[in-house]
Amino acid sequence: MNMCSHQGDFRLFELADIHHDSGYCWVTKLPDDIIVGESEDNDEKSKLILFEDNIGFCQGSALHDSIRNFGNGLFSHWGDDLYFSTPDNSSPITNGRKYYVAAPMKGKSAKDAKRISGNTPVNYNWYSFDESKVTLDAEYAVNIAFNYLNAIPSGKSFIKGKSILELGPGINFATALIMRSWGARSVTVADRFLADFNENYHPKLYREVANILTTLDSESDVSILLECAKNGYKEELINLLESPLEELQEIEQKFDITLSNAVFEHLYNPRIASKVLYSIMESGAIGIHQVDFRDHRDFSRPLEFLLIDEIEFVRMFDARLGECGNRVRPYQLEQLFFGAGFSSVKYDSNMNVEPEYFNDFLSRLSFEQSSCYSNISPDKLRSVSGLFVVTK
Repeated sequence: MNMCSHQGDFRLFELADIHHDSGYCWVTKLPDDIIVGESEDNDEKSKLILFEDNIGFCQGSALHDSIRNFGNGLFSHWGDDLYFSTPDNSSPITNGRKYYVAAPMKGKSAKDAKRISGNTPVNYNWYSFDESKVTLDAEYAVNIAFNYLNAIPSGKSFIKGKSILELGPGINFATALIMRSWGARSVTVADRFLADFNENYHPKLYREVANILTTLDSESDVSILLECAKNGYKEELINLLESPLEELQEIEQKFDITLSNAVFEHLYNPRIASKVLYSIMESGAIGIHQVDFRDHRDFSRPLEFLLIDEIEFVRMFDARLGECGNRVRPYQLEQLFFGAGFSSVKYDSNMNVEPEYFNDFLSRLSFEQSSCYSNISPDKLRSVSGLFVVTK
């Protein structure tokens, strides 16, 4: 094993001695000091985390026959063995990628591997719905809506009659409702932590959005916004899904347009999310996705989280409910979109890291060999924000 480190209760190591089982399944024996996985006598779900390069898998505890027959990143920690498939069903021996495992060690507590936190998501905090910021929040929502509009080919004429999904809308759904005002047939919002309707905040907000929109665009039908202000989120106005993108593959509806602003950097598994996004879009559909690739703990030092080793980062990401950002870089997300099947993927960088900070960061990164980014070309790290337009 080429890489091995101990971090608190975990062991991080690179897989070796991988053997073909059958079909898309590969198997390797895990070290003796790793807590055993599931078995006929142990139905407790394994806390093992599997990575391809520096991107985690999320489909563990899979049936072995499913791994063999379907692959696509399914894996199972069974006893002392790891049965797994690669996301594209290629051979892990010859595809040139590296596979790592982070797993709790025997005699240690595995609680840190669970997604448990005393933090409350921003969307659930009462103080997020600040009445004094209604005007600012309304202006921001309208601005985001027009940013989407400018990126959509043919603008409003393309929106009319279409089904639209907005991912991670935040504490209000004004942007999605504006799409209804511009003629969308239906709008759906989906969020891992879906915000409830707040009687003291949302009516004022949606009325303010209606006022701003009427001033900027007199052709907009703001009746949807005003009805939401009066009666809340009725199903005929807007569809609500409390679910992360990674788990939306079960829904029956498909969408003509998908939208998100500062969402993909918070996803737990961008690889699975990209595939699910592709699966829930109609043929010819487009996706407009603005992504903020900065370390959200301190925007003035936007690459600091790239210095952290995998185990420590997984802990931090889970403890912060993903709000620090998942570290996926633009070139990686581009590859994931193409890998998911999108016929066209265009990325327009709209923010680069400041040169003085970047030079200092690169000098420190060169000494952090435990970081998966230590050998990445600086050109691939320079962009820290940009817009993806994907077409199915």
